[in-house]
This record gives sequence, structure tokens and C-alpha cells, in this order.
Amino acid sequence: MPGELRITGVSKRFPGGIQALDDVSLNVATGEFISLLGPSGCGKTTLLRIVAGFETADRGEITLDGRRLDKVPAYNRPVGMVFQNLALFPHMSVAGNVAFSLNVKRRGREEVRQRVDAALALVNLSGYGPRSIHQLSGGQRQRVALARALISRPDMLLLDEPLSALDLKLRRQLQGELKRLQRRTETTFIFVTHDQEEAMAISDRIAVFREGVIEQVGSAQDIYRRPASRFVAEFVGETNVLSAWRNGEDVLLPELGLTQRAPESLASVTGSFLLSIRPENVSLAAPAGEGLSGVVRETEFGGMTLRAVVEVPGLKSALRAAMQADRATGIEIGKRVSVQVNLASAAVVGGA
Repeated sequence: MPGELRITGVSKRFPGGIQALDDVSLNVATGEFISLLGPSGCGKTTLLRIVAGFETADRGEITLDGRRLDKVPAYNRPVGMVFQNLALFPHMSVAGNVAFSLNVKRRGREEVRQRVDAALALVNLSGYGPRSIHQLSGGQRQRVALARALISRPDMLLLDEPLSALDLKLRRQLQGELKRLQRRTETTFIFVTHDQEEAMAISDRIAVFREGVIEQVGSAQDIYRRPASRFVAEFVGETNVLSAWRNGEDVLLPELGLTQRAPESLASVTGSFLLSIRPENVSLAAPAGEGLSGVVRETEFGGMTLRAVVEVPGLKSALRAAMQADRATGIEIGKRVSVQVNLASAAVVGGA
């Protein structure tokens, strides 16, 4: 099945000296759902627009199934796109919007009707063809945009933050629908987002961007558990970044005054380094006992979990912890609590 994309050495500089992309390379497998994740202005949308043909790279090449895609005009590329603002035609019906690309190509009336019906069924909008765009909810408009992009049967679908304008509950619902739709159609999806939770929820792989370069590519679990840099660790989820150094069989955390036996994951690490320790690997207990302790400064109840921010003597930044809410008895603002740090899942994210 077609859809394997290869991006090799792509760079793009805008007027004014803004380096949007700097020697970016990325391979996307056929039928893969990959998210381009990063803060605003990091280059992810620019790369998507270059793949679509709306921007031209200064250097590098893009191939689709071994054929140069960057030499093909945008209107001839086997690529569908869903924009952030959806770009639906308000004067057209739902069916008219979905059928637009087929009508431009002057396909037969019966073929257009059948494919519109099939596309609307694919996004759970059967029977909505005659309706006006103004009669639809935000989620329904999103589905119309997806149907319009998929009706031409593209090898690849590009999605530029299509869910960002929706409320949280609807966004989560459509995230699941997007993933099911991608699996059903087996189309390659490239999804741009700045929402880390969204990227982790729906992606086969994630490419984390920073200032025009890719910091890391991997599965959600790889990026969360084994971040390649401090930026990735801090951008993808919450974390505590602490200085550490190796002393024989032990790892010392001087900011906390802790010494622990080096876990197997840190067996080959030497010298000074920075550790990323996720909040779920910081345990709190009340009341405070012997050893490391701190004062709870903030708590956030999240249903199944309780997140807490703890001020620990000697630590410049407060320590973040997360635990099951039903086990968080006594974890209250202003209370002193015991603190334990588990290094077994800690990741090295740079030199100290």
C-alpha cells in the first residue's frame, strides 16, 4: 500500500533570517500515525506545509514511495490536508463541501454521490449531506473536513492542529475517532500538535521539534520514559531534573542529600549528569518521618491521581510528585511530609 514518506535534509529560512527548519530528516512508514510535537514556532507546521506543497524547502528532498514529491505541484500531490481552521465553504452544503475535489476533477454525478455517501459514512455522518455547515456542531464540522480530505483517497493525510479549537471532552472523543479512522483506512497520517497528551494518546510515533530541529523520534513510551534531552523530558509531561553523580556503586543526588545504590538502568553511567525523575517516581507520606522531608505547597486533584508540589530544603525548584488519590491521606497544603525518590525509572538527560 502506498504512503511511505522520506524527508531528507530539509531546511527552510524565512525572510528576516528566521530559520524555521534546519537539516530535518524523518521517515514515515506506510500506514503510520505520526505526530509532529513541539511549541509554537518550532517548525512543525512549516514542515507539514512543505510536504503538502504550500511552501518550498531551501534545501533537501522529499520522496513518497521512492518518487520525488517536492517537484510535484501541490494540486497533483496524492496528499489530503485538514487545516486548523477547517476552511469549509459556508455557502455549500455538507455534501458540496465533501464533493468539492471530485467536482473540480469533473467526476460523474453518480460516482460523486456514491463516494460522498461513503466518505460521510466513514466519519459517522450518514444522512448529513443536505445540511448547511451552519447547522453543524464543532465536532461535526471536524468530521466534514476529514471526509472532504479522505474522499480523494490520498496516500497520506496531513492534519494541522485540527482539534485545537474544540473543548476538552470533544477533543478527547475525536482523538479516539481519528485513530480508529486511520486504522480503518490504513492511510498514513501526519498530525501536527503542541498538545503532548494528545500526541501520546493517538500516535504510533512522535517527532519532538525544537527551534527547527528534531530532538527525538520514538513511541510515546520511549519519549516519556527515555527522553533524549532535558528539553524533551520537560516538554513531554512533567518531570524533576536533578543533578547527580556516580560514586562507585552509588548515585548521589547532592541537591536532596540522598545516596542510593545505582539501579541497573544507570549501571553504565559515570561522572556527573542530569537525571529526569517523573512525578510518579516521587513518593510522599504523612506525617513526616526520618530522612528527606518537605512541605506541601500545592495540590491538584485529578480524580484517580493527586499531584503535589513539595518544597524541599536545599532544592532550588520544588519537587513534583504524583500518586493514587486514595493513597494520598494527609497530603495537604502546608503539611510536612516524607519524600522518597525512586531512581529505577530515572533517565539521563545531559551532563551536569
